[in-house]
Amino acid sequence: MRKQHPTEIQLTCATCEAKFDLKTQLENHERVVHKKGPVFQCEFCNRHYSLKGNLLSHIRKKHPIEAQLTCATCEAKFDLKTDLEAHERTVHNKNNHFQCEFCDRHYSLKGSLLSHIRNQHPNV
Repeated sequence: MRKQHPTEIQLTCATCEAKFDLKTQLENHERVVHKKGPVFQCEFCNRHYSLKGNLLSHIRKKHPIEAQLTCATCEAKFDLKTDLEAHERTVHNKNNHFQCEFCDRHYSLKGSLLSHIRNQHPNV
């Protein structure tokens, strides 16, 4: 069971006045129910989804062969072109200025380095 703070202010949908505890819940509600926010489009058949997870599920079921996008540098596999591009930008980018002081990993974002240290070197 999720703990709730009794003093938290509930968020209200401007369209239908539904109430939510979390901003992400309100955003998901607006995308799904009221078709607001980003739309995720299938690269292979142009179907549209309001949630990225639903698009990924569609691609895995309907386009399993077409969806095998491979990184040219390390051969990692991706379902979405945008995920491959993000991987190439963050993993193989020459601008990885943030180096882990405990291993040889480099990151282009300071937040990614801090997350890495928390997860991979928790006792340091």
